Amino acid sequence: MEQTGNQQQQNGNRRVIPCYDELITFLKSWFAKSGPVLQKPVLELNRYSGISSKWQKVVEWKVATNARGKLKEISLICDNYTPLKVMVRIGLQSWEDKQLQSALTIPYDDLRLSPNLQVIVFCHSDGVTAINFDASIVGIEEMVG
Repeated sequence: MEQTGNQQQQNGNRRVIPCYDELITFLKSWFAKSGPVLQKPVLELNRYSGISSKWQKVVEWKVATNARGKLKEISLICDNYTPLKVMVRIGLQSWEDKQLQSALTIPYDDLRLSPNLQVIVFCHSDGVTAINFDASIVGIEEMVG
């Protein structure tokens, strides 16, 4: 049986009306307690010099187990593009046997990477012609928890 406001006051009962602004503020602060995010810059840079016709790993970045990655860009440059073949692997996705005509920078605009995910750049020559191939990976690791 429902009582009116006057009857509740007569019985000594008080009606509590929650303030939703305070409740929302509390919930926002409760769920925002993840702490500050620690960021670590990533620059992996390496060179391959040789004539091998087999894939050569030039540069690699593996996102740390306790971090999320943000891939900024991959840059590729070579002194002789004619015999050069390039492969870029991001996680399970791979671009193989790509022929370049000139230096290339691929912007990824903070592509989000999962923990333990690998970004790898490979190259090879034709087996006869020597090449000097430089590759770099630029990103950020954000430490989790």
